[in-house]
Amino acid sequence: MNIAKTPMDRKPRAGSGVSRISLSRANQRAVLLVLSLIVTSLPFTGQARASPLTWSPETTVPTQYPDVGNLHPSAAVAPNGSIWLVFDSLPPVTVSNTPRIIMKQTLPGSPDLTWSNDVNVSMNPGAQPDTSPRIIKLANGTMMITWARAGRDPGLYYRLNNGGIWSSEARLTYSPGIDNFPSVVQDQKGTIWVVWERRNPESVVYDANNNGIYDSGEPVIVGTGLVSGAVLKIDPKLKFVNATNNPSETWTPGKTVAYDTNSNGIYDTGEPIIAGATPPAGTRLQSDSKVKYFDANNDNVWDYLPAAIYYKTFHGSWSSDVQLTFDPLFNQRPDATLTNDGRVWVVWQSNRNSQFDIFYKTFNGTAWSTDKLLFNDVSTDCAAVHPVGCDDLGPSILQDSNGTIQIFWSRAQPSAVSSTAFPGEIFTISSTDNGLTFPIINMQRLTFNNQLTQCPPPVPCTVTAQADSSPTVVKFNNRLWVFWSRPNSTVPEEINLLYIPSEPIFTHHVAITSIIRPDTATWNTTIQLTIAVTNKGDFPENATVNWTIGTVASGTCPIPFSLQPRETKNCPVQLKYQNTSVLSPGRYNVTASAIIPREPLGNLPDSILNSGKIALLPPGDMDANGDVTLLDAVIWIQSYGSSPGSSNWNPNADLNGDGIVNFADAVILSRWFGTRI
Repeated sequence: MNIAKTPMDRKPRAGSGVSRISLSRANQRAVLLVLSLIVTSLPFTGQARASPLTWSPETTVPTQYPDVGNLHPSAAVAPNGSIWLVFDSLPPVTVSNTPRIIMKQTLPGSPDLTWSNDVNVSMNPGAQPDTSPRIIKLANGTMMITWARAGRDPGLYYRLNNGGIWSSEARLTYSPGIDNFPSVVQDQKGTIWVVWERRNPESVVYDANNNGIYDSGEPVIVGTGLVSGAVLKIDPKLKFVNATNNPSETWTPGKTVAYDTNSNGIYDTGEPIIAGATPPAGTRLQSDSKVKYFDANNDNVWDYLPAAIYYKTFHGSWSSDVQLTFDPLFNQRPDATLTNDGRVWVVWQSNRNSQFDIFYKTFNGTAWSTDKLLFNDVSTDCAAVHPVGCDDLGPSILQDSNGTIQIFWSRAQPSAVSSTAFPGEIFTISSTDNGLTFPIINMQRLTFNNQLTQCPPPVPCTVTAQADSSPTVVKFNNRLWVFWSRPNSTVPEEINLLYIPSEPIFTHHVAITSIIRPDTATWNTTIQLTIAVTNKGDFPENATVNWTIGTVASGTCPIPFSLQPRETKNCPVQLKYQNTSVLSPGRYNVTASAIIPREPLGNLPDSILNSGKIALLPPGDMDANGDVTLLDAVIWIQSYGSSPGSSNWNPNADLNGDGIVNFADAVILSRWFGTRI
């Protein structure tokens, strides 16, 4: 993957590497609670954000073909300050008969979102269906678009735009399953995560002895996890490519196996390829009675299993595909984001509780959490509207500038008229405690096209609602902008894109963005630290900036440490390392924290930074390896009797700092001889 190195990919210069504090989940909560108590005890000088948010009226996105299907929007803010919006669009038949990925952008600095013309960014030559795009701005400013492709070369694909120049498209996945709905996030280390749904095929094997069960060693054409003795079934639509047109030909390893959906004996574009290369349309397909399948869902036909969530990562090279959810039912439509504490969040829809609900899990840098249910329909207005609850679909997640974690989704309610009618509306729910809870009281309804709440079962009513679906959200100009799809109420095949902006969100947010420090400190020298503090919020701040070197040294930057919005200032620290009763030799974490009044809990994590360990070398450690040994004594002897200006002068040998290497320094060396840190 030809992705330009991000600042986080570059090797830091000596002494400048930083990392977020590595704490257990329980300790993270404890630290955030303590900081929260500290900042809430300070005088409040700014305005708190009202809850819930208020939203402006809906606006339709102008598209080249408004009279066709425009679906699955995704938005990101480009380096020039414009919104880039991507979606899949099915143009008129006179133009094309397959969906493609369209991008449009706002003019930089236009508060009313003046849009450019549509641009086709999925330039596939075979006119294969491209759907469900996602867009993200990487840390180095590169824009990355991912999408799913069906047809002859199915899988996930991506393109990059760096400085206005598009890369060629590249393929991400090569699974025999169906990959769809990718989402992308980049973590604090610069690693790119792609998360998506996959429907794996039921296992297909070659029953060599034709006994109707899988025997160990028989060729597995596709699938994993089959155990010896598994019962196999025949589906006459399972066929292989007959390259010789010989009617007596049988399947052998390496031959393409396809599913002849219409049973016409030839391969038609779009029919599932189970194994092997995709043949040209019209290729002859042949049956072999020994090609059988394991009916995992017991429906007597070969098909795909319910969807699971998968992910892969990129940091110099792409990892293999990793399964993330293992529930046997459907887990679909994932979205991912990064929160200020460095966690990667993934949300998705799952019907493991009969109706579709929203689930989420997080990665803390070491391990994934368990699957968590966002909320239960029983505790919402769904139960009052319909006894079987609602389907909550297609979630989108982000953390806003106030540190609040916001999840948006489309809620579909069963119709009183027909069990198949599921008009939808856009909802949101928020967490103001950094994701510890998502109280139902924080749920908010954003669109109001569904009138079914006025005629709950068993009262009959006429379905006139429009199905709002596929919400996506982006931060832009201090607001949240939510985009979604909505079909025309009278011409359902016409699907438009709409959006609503929130009220402005102003916040208090100060972060420790870097600590420059040496990796080692030699006895009788000055330790220099440079702590960078950034005001990421919208108000002038007077921050209290504290620093520590383990438990042996601490201090506070000059007060007041005043910062204007978006301003970064450095706090220099100088500390003389010459008194072992104050700074004893050892390896210590160098940390800094910034405290301001009323900083929201969700913004607190990056107000603490751990830059890693500094080694305070013991006196007499001439070779700076942390041990005082005979080798150090040999190096010291070479400087004996020297002073500044001498050819053999070594300031590290002048252990008492009196300007001459003599017997007094030898006494100090002998005292620390054998010390190891």
